[in-house]
Amino acid sequence: MANLRIGKTDVPLAWLDRPGGFARDVSEPEARLKELSDGAWESLSANPTIASTRALAVLDAFVALCRESGAARVGLSGTQGLQCQQSPATARAASVAISASVRLGSFVRALELQRWWQNPALQPSPEERNLVQAAWRKAKANAVASWSAIDSEGGQASLYFRDADTLVVDGRAPRQVQLSSGIKTQLSEAELMPAIHDPSNRFAVRGVRATCAGFEAELGPIRSRQSHRAPIERRSSKEPCRTPIDRPATVFEWAVLGWAPQGLVAASGDLLRVVPLDQVAKPAGRPIQLGTSSPLPAPIHGARITTDGTRYVIPHAEGVVVRDWRKSGAGLWLRPADWDKVPGDVRSIAISPDGRKIALQKGSEIRLLSW
Repeated sequence: MANLRIGKTDVPLAWLDRPGGFARDVSEPEARLKELSDGAWESLSANPTIASTRALAVLDAFVALCRESGAARVGLSGTQGLQCQQSPATARAASVAISASVRLGSFVRALELQRWWQNPALQPSPEERNLVQAAWRKAKANAVASWSAIDSEGGQASLYFRDADTLVVDGRAPRQVQLSSGIKTQLSEAELMPAIHDPSNRFAVRGVRATCAGFEAELGPIRSRQSHRAPIERRSSKEPCRTPIDRPATVFEWAVLGWAPQGLVAASGDLLRVVPLDQVAKPAGRPIQLGTSSPLPAPIHGARITTDGTRYVIPHAEGVVVRDWRKSGAGLWLRPADWDKVPGDVRSIAISPDGRKIALQKGSEIRLLSW
């Protein structure tokens, strides 16, 4: 028997004397993690702060011990990390940490924590998903948000503001909507410009892909089918890619918000970074992490971020998070009272240049949200 100490958490590991030699008792560390995650779950209602501390201790132990985390620090018999396989206990701890962050008003942090559920080893139960969903639905909004329908689109549209009073709806019939009057004007293909484009108006971002290499921005010349990719986040060498993948990134993973003279501006939860590019949109160095005291690149061309970069929007199934860089990166939670009465998911979203209005497509309705 051996006790490993991860932070302030003790995790016992036992070896069994088998005919073929000693073998590790595979019930650990899961049994210990379950004990800790159950304690976090039970304390959530009474004290979210304590519950969060307990849940994060489980996540830290999983990262340090388990190969499936992709960042294990403990090695046995020449291998990096224990083979933990599925860890329902850690998935449960993640649900507690997310819910506690929402209850405490740390909305951007909650979005970052929800990335844990993207790990195949940490699949939450229906009960745990319901816990997190309920936390978001009951979250106290930072401001009273109201919205109104301004248009509709059956298929998914691309939304972006041309100026504070003009919204472009790039759908089956591209058009612009003058917000002050409601007047809609049809647009030709030549009048359209991708929301995320370079300063020279030659290249555009087509999306973010999750691959065996990590997360990559897909770029290409405007009005051309050619494309290439630029890395946003490399996959850890400790995290093997056993099955080839090439899929769109989810809302809880990386997204490109805009394009500045310095390169792409990308975000994931509470992370914000610049991906340097050269004049032909090819990678020009490693991504640069931005802190809340870092100078922001500007001007930025993008739908989900203001031109000066001080505010950007993060869509969520239960509302919208606005991150305000002028307030140390704090998250503003917006959810109109009748959010659930509009059917469908959030399919597209944009923020106005002044950062005071948000246009979003929920289901087939295009709405303007203000607060």
